[in-house]
Amino acid sequence: MEFKTYWNTNINNDLKKIMEFIDNDGEYKYKYKYGISIIIGETLDKTDIKIYNNDDINLFFNIKKREL
Repeated sequence: MEFKTYWNTNINNDLKKIMEFIDNDGEYKYKYKYGISIIIGETLDKTDIKIYNNDDINLFFNIKKREL
């Protein structure tokens, strides 16, 4: 799980790291089932929450807007 702010310049590097951690064939021993990327935006509407699944290393779930 990675938390970053919108002004951070290495967001893509952190996303690659998440993908490597959940990759069953990757070099890391972790082999997590899910990876989560949370980019904290200037507002809640601009905050990006994504969940990735190691079964296909594709975006599993993207939470764009939550209502309470």
